[in-house]
Amino acid sequence: MCIRKLKGKPTMKKGEGYKTDVIQTTEKMIFYFSSIGEQGEINKIIEFAYLYGNLWNLGFGDIKGDDWEDNVISNNNDFRIILQTIANTVHDFFEKYPEQDIQIVPLDYQRKLLYNRLFQQRWHEIDDLFIVKGIVKSDNTTEIVAFNPKIMFDEFVICKKKA
Repeated sequence: MCIRKLKGKPTMKKGEGYKTDVIQTTEKMIFYFSSIGEQGEINKIIEFAYLYGNLWNLGFGDIKGDDWEDNVISNNNDFRIILQTIANTVHDFFEKYPEQDIQIVPLDYQRKLLYNRLFQQRWHEIDDLFIVKGIVKSDNTTEIVAFNPKIMFDEFVICKKKA
């Protein structure tokens, strides 16, 4: 899906996020960490799950018992640290699987707005290392286009650029 070509010098780096523990299988790469904030300690998960071909899905949520939920909003007032932790795991994923692609599908309209805003705000960093394709869905059509901050995307696909 992506033509991987790196232009210029990469600037987006791993930053200070929560420490993660990782479990790797052939079909999943799972990162565990704890969010620490106003609501106390909340156990979190970031899961890269193999779909097909070279496509993996990125999921994120709170651990609940033996499972996890991706539709919760914890409000632990550590959003920036969590966001950096997720970004760090994307780097870790691409270190292990540089030829694979990551799909991000917002669960609801609120998250769709959030993800679009995050890509727009951080585009100057993201564009140096990654190719981002946006997916726009309407009635019976699905269009995949290069990221454009003026378009509201329904889903995203991220690929690592190569030198």
